[in-house]
Amino acid sequence: MSDDAITSEIVVQAPIERVYAMFTDPEQLVRWIGIRAMLEPRPGGQFRFELMPGEFCSGRYVRLDPPTEVVFTWGWESGALPVEPGSSTVTVRLEQTDDTTRVHLTHSGLSEAMRDHHAGGWANFLPKLKEAAER
Repeated sequence: MSDDAITSEIVVQAPIERVYAMFTDPEQLVRWIGIRAMLEPRPGGQFRFELMPGEFCSGRYVRLDPPTEVVFTWGWESGALPVEPGSSTVTVRLEQTDDTTRVHLTHSGLSEAMRDHHAGGWANFLPKLKEAAER
């Protein structure tokens, strides 16, 4: 892990395929983050969602290895946060053990000022992912 990265982990009581879909299926993504999603889950495909009215996070899918890994770039279109669209990278690795899936998320390419902000964001949203996937 580079020093510009933050990591988060959570264990979800759900099959790995269901958790993977939380990052690649627009209907599943908005169950835990955002209100609308435009996703093209293929390398180079669009990764874009509306967190709240008028506030879009956007980037591109970099790598997909269903159902164990998804990598996408990340940034904010409005400039409300100084992270340009596609300027940082989120790597999600999934490991299934029996009936649980461990989500290991690394967000790299963030400035020092933005690391704490995004660490707090993931700490807020990963439990929402867990709740949505377990329903």
